[in-house]
Amino acid sequence: MAGWNEIAIDNFKSAQKLRDLGYLRGCVNRAYYAAFSAVTFALGAGPAYRPGRQTPDHKLVTVLLEQHVQSLPRWQLIAVKAAVRRLYSARIDADYRSNARIDRAIACGALRDCWVVLDGLEVLK
Repeated sequence: MAGWNEIAIDNFKSAQKLRDLGYLRGCVNRAYYAAFSAVTFALGAGPAYRPGRQTPDHKLVTVLLEQHVQSLPRWQLIAVKAAVRRLYSARIDADYRSNARIDRAIACGALRDCWVVLDGLEVLK
């Protein structure tokens, strides 16, 4: 069974491929889920999730990072949390707002933010 770090990397690679193929909404979606999986990996067994869930609620991710990830320098935790917020917002636009403009710059920004999260939470090491 894949661990959350492997799921994060798989989604990151998928996001890159989707960007390269021009599927920009899919790229943003996979970039967010790569970051979300990285956060789940970093949280480990720290917080309790809702019954039947193996992941945190999406809206609690930054709060849980603040509460349970003490190993990062403060500046890096702030950067990771900001990247997660931007990714979540872009993912909502990409997945639920058909009139939202998702262009290559937004997709590339999502990949950059994803990299900040994966690198900061040491998923890529």
